[in-house]
Parts: sequence; structure tokens; C-alpha cells
Amino acid sequence: RDQRLCPRGGPKTFAQSDHLEKHLKTHTGEKPFSCFVCQKRFGHKHVLQRHVRVHTGERPYSCSTCEKTFTSASVHEEDLSGAGAERKKHQCHCCLKRFGTKQMLERHFRIHTGERPYSCPICNKTFSRKNSLSQHMRIHTGDRPYSCSICNKTFTQKSSRTEHMRIHTGERPFSCYICNKSFIQNSNLIVHMRYHTGEKPYSCRVCQKTFTCKAHLVRHMSTHPGEGAHECSVCKLRFGTELMLQNHLGVHTGERPYSCSICNKTFSRKNNLTAHMRIHSGERPYSCSVCEKSFAQKGHLKEHMRIHTGERPFSCSICNRTFTQQSGRTEHMRIHTGERPFSCYICNKSFTQNCNLIVHMRHHTGERPYSCTVCQKTFTCKANLVRHMSTHPGEGAHECSVCKQRFGTELICSICNKTFSRKNNLTAHMRIHSGERPYSCSICPKTYVLSYHLNVHMRTHTGDRPLSCSICEKSFFRQNMLTRHEQTHKSADTILTGRSSRNRLILPRPEN
Repeated sequence: RDQRLCPRGGPKTFAQSDHLEKHLKTHTGEKPFSCFVCQKRFGHKHVLQRHVRVHTGERPYSCSTCEKTFTSASVHEEDLSGAGAERKKHQCHCCLKRFGTKQMLERHFRIHTGERPYSCPICNKTFSRKNSLSQHMRIHTGDRPYSCSICNKTFTQKSSRTEHMRIHTGERPFSCYICNKSFIQNSNLIVHMRYHTGEKPYSCRVCQKTFTCKAHLVRHMSTHPGEGAHECSVCKLRFGTELMLQNHLGVHTGERPYSCSICNKTFSRKNNLTAHMRIHSGERPYSCSVCEKSFAQKGHLKEHMRIHTGERPFSCSICNRTFTQQSGRTEHMRIHTGERPFSCYICNKSFTQNCNLIVHMRHHTGERPYSCTVCQKTFTCKANLVRHMSTHPGEGAHECSVCKQRFGTELICSICNKTFSRKNNLTAHMRIHSGERPYSCSICPKTYVLSYHLNVHMRTHTGDRPLSCSICEKSFFRQNMLTRHEQTHKSADTILTGRSSRNRLILPRPEN
């Protein structure tokens, strides 16, 4: 193979012409590659790529022996060979790691001793390094010296800005060698790898449940009363983190420091404001990998995924019924407890859910926000509109494959083929076939198919008689009893006057 000799008289020879061209730049001083961050120039592209890691913090080369990470393979090899040991005269007697100065060794040694000589004068938190204290102080001062050149978002630490920049560049330098999933931060990759290895290094000291990352443990600890490290000075409730405590304090102070620049709605938490802003922007960044439905909040996607997985992690401790959402279980528990926390201030009628109260209030205000596109009839709730639409031929969303007739719903009993306009009606109907009676009286052993029937039954124990006759004011437990009673007035009126009670003049009852 032909060897290409350096024309500048050097002893070096090259097998390929492009290698010779790269070498010649060392003589000419040409540096065609510049860093987009600091504009420093380089003669070779690979040198520029290695330099950029100074800005990004990327350390893609990891040692399988000591688990240390490096910016390049050559730096790793230098560390392994002990090159530069002459410059690192100070050695740690615990882990044998070497350092260039005595101060660096002393700072390192605090890892072994646990010494934290630098303390915050405001909150007394301690640190092993002075620069760590300086970074921490920015939480109190509000100083955020590092800003993104693209969106102007500011940060307290340079490393946070570096990680944030990857959102704009799309760079995800940390990849899983098993499933090839990539991450912006190395810490996220470390946590992800535990799903493959099954490692769960963080355990709850109360119930021994284990977790893949510390954040999940901290969140879990708040489920155990009195176990958080941070105590509220007002109500003595404890929280797992300082941030959780600060968010909670807004309950007592009423402070809502985060406001929407579009509609001026205020929030006690910054993440609630961020989620709210997506209402205005229409952004739905979380999408389902199964059906591609997208959501504005990560929590909503997580709840949606249970439709596909069939997971129902929340169960009732009384009847063992399971739910996909904790809120569903909370509402269900009110069936057993009889709690109806949402009350109408006009007629005092109470409800188990706030959404039911909102719909009820429309009967007082006259508001009917849902209108039919065919006949313009209006309704107080969406469910009534959907049911109404099925009365217009061809307007339903569900088409029969045989006759092409369209229907508002596709709710059909799989046993007797009876159809329903509401899902809850179908659910209740299915109990006729299954024999399920999930609503039980807390006083006597009676059980019921519907919650309404239980509510009516409970009146026999409480003595509540909410239905009263408009003529004689006699009160009753059930609607059918009131209806039957009112017939006695109609019959008496017809006998006495020969006319229907519909047109009768009602005289006041004589006083006793």
C-alpha cells in the first residue's frame, strides 16, 4: 500500500490522503471547527466533539471496574495506567484515590468522615463543600445566574442549564444498552436500569415496601401518618420533603403566588400553573403508546393506561370493589359512610360528588350549556344531550352494520340484548344477572342493587321523611308513598265537587 509522506519534511507517513490532510493542519494552524457555545476553534472535528462535553457535562465512557465516568476513552486509559500520578502526590488511605493538592484530598476525605463544615445561616442545612453551600444559598436569595439562550429560562446551577439545553437540541446522550431507550440525564438512566435488573435499593422503614428511586420512597412515606421529616408548624402534619411542606403551607396562608398571564387564575404550586397553561396553549405532551390519545398531564396518561392494562390498584376496604383512580374509590366510600359533602346553598340538597352539585345548580340558575345541533334543544348536562341525540335518526355516533341505522350509544347487555342510553344504567342492569348487591346498610344486613335504594332505605333508620304533601304537609319516606297519598286528595275532591282536583280551590285547614 502506498505511503504518503508529510511534505513539510516530517518523518510521519499516512496510508490515506484524508489523514495526511488532517495532519497538515498542525503545520498551517488551520482550525475550521468552532464551538457553538464558546467559539473556541479546533483543527479536528473529533477534538471539537470531545470539547463540547465540557459544556454539556456528558461523560459517555464509564469504567466497569470503578464505575467512574470520563469525557473520552483516552482520559479513561490515562486514569487506568496511572499516568499523571507524579502530579497527584496526595493519596486517600481509605480508597487509595490520588489528588493533585492537599486541599483536594481534604475535601474528598469528608466523603468518608461525613464532615459537613459549611452550614446555611438561614435554614442550618450543612454541606461538605463551599461551592455546594453557594449553590444552595441561591434558593433563599432567588439568584438564578444561568439562563437559557433560547427560551431565557433561568437556573441556579450550570448543570441544570446544561440538562435543560437538551430539551431544545433533542440530545439524549445516555442510552440503555438493553432496550436502547435514551435519557437526558445519567441519573434517569441509572434509575431506568433498575427496571431491568429488578433492583429496588430504597425501602420503607414502616412497611418494608421497596422502590427503584428515592423520590418514590419520599412520596410513599407521606402515606404513613407522622413519618415525614418536615413538620408543619400550624397543624403538625409531617411531609417527606421541604418542597412538599412549603406547598402544604399555602393551605393555611391561602397564598397563591403563581398566576396565569392570560386569565389571571392563581395557583399555590408552580407545577399546577404549568399544567394549567396547557389549557391555553392546547399542548398535550403525554401520549398513549397503545391508542395514541394525548393528555395535558402525566397523571392523566397514567390513569388512562389502566384502561389498556386492566389495572385497578385502588380497592374498597368494605366491599372489595376495585377502581382505576383513587378519586373513584373516595367517591365510592361515601356510599358506605353516607357522607354527602357537597351541598346546595339554595335548597340544601347534598351530593357525593362536586360535579353533581354543579349540574344541580343549573336547575336553580336556569343555565343549560349543552344544545342539540339538530333541534337546538338545550340541556343542563352532557349526558342528557347524548341521550337526546339518539332520538334524531342518523345523528348517533354508533352505526348498525346491518341496517345502517345510527344510535347515540352502543350500550347493550351481552346476556339479554337490552340496550341502555347510560353506562351506569347498564351496570345496574347487569346486577340482575349477576345477583350482585354492592350497597349494604351499615345498620341492618339488607343489601341493594342501586345506591338510590340504599339511600331510601336508610330513612327507615334515621326517620328522615324528605317528601311532603303540598296540600296537607304530611311527609313520607318514598316518592311512591307520596304519590299514592296525593291520590286520596284527588279522589275526595272529585267526590265532593264532581270536578278534577286539577282545578280545585284549596281552602286553608281549620285550626285545632
